[in-house]
Amino acid sequence: MKTLTILLAAAGILAFCLTPAVAETHQTAARDALQKGWELHLRFNAEDNAAAIRHLEKAVGLDPEYGRAYAALSLAYYRSASYDWGGSGGMSFRKTKQLAHSYLDKAKKYPTALLHVVSSVHHLFYGQQQEALNEAGRAISLDPNEPEAYIVMGRVMITKGKPDEGLKFIEAAMRLNPNYPSHYVLARGMAYFAKADFEQAASEFGARLEQDPQAIELAPWLASAYALLGRREAARAALQLWKPELELSNIPNSYYARFPRSYAVRGPLLVGMHIAPYLWRSRCPAWWQH
Repeated sequence: MKTLTILLAAAGILAFCLTPAVAETHQTAARDALQKGWELHLRFNAEDNAAAIRHLEKAVGLDPEYGRAYAALSLAYYRSASYDWGGSGGMSFRKTKQLAHSYLDKAKKYPTALLHVVSSVHHLFYGQQQEALNEAGRAISLDPNEPEAYIVMGRVMITKGKPDEGLKFIEAAMRLNPNYPSHYVLARGMAYFAKADFEQAASEFGARLEQDPQAIELAPWLASAYALLGRREAARAALQLWKPELELSNIPNSYYARFPRSYAVRGPLLVGMHIAPYLWRSRCPAWWQH
């Protein structure tokens, strides 16, 4: 943690030197639109994320210099691209990604701590770990009370192969936001995947899905964890919960899983998803039986 503390301090100095005043708004209607959009975004599902975008677009329409709203819009579009949510609304992955980039560029004109959060997400999206680390550090330095900054730093640490460090940041975010949304649970579950603690990962994902059935993006992780634990019937049920309309054997090929880029997480995740559709070993794909 000492090295990381030095890095955060350096990022804070850089942010202080280079970043203009925080871009907020004095317009009540714009602030209300942002608040509603942000609440919907935090629900972590495709339908509410699409509704969040509409409110956030209203916010920047009311105040074209509302930096936090532009950053939130970019974050919402990156999430849509990451989980292929745009398709349900008729928007291609390419268009979704373009809008994420466009709103990120606009957010840079009116910097906030959330800008650095979404910049870190952007770099993680493209596998640029050091840049993601730098941006997450700047976000924490600019606003130590922004829980999303700690979540993205946790994901950076996991991607860099430091899941225990990642868990510390994720738990810090949970302390800042005790009523934390389901994507915090996803981040913590990723850390347990990186530690090969599939029992704890399954416990995390299963408990949260019972509490928040709309957090359906936790289901493939739960299915994978169950499969790796040999709980094939439970794994298959979790896959059906996630994509009931698809042939189970095709589900792993339809999963984008762009986050994280760490093989320590993505490797077992995808292996588990490939074996989850099969109820017993004799029906597993040939590559798994050897």
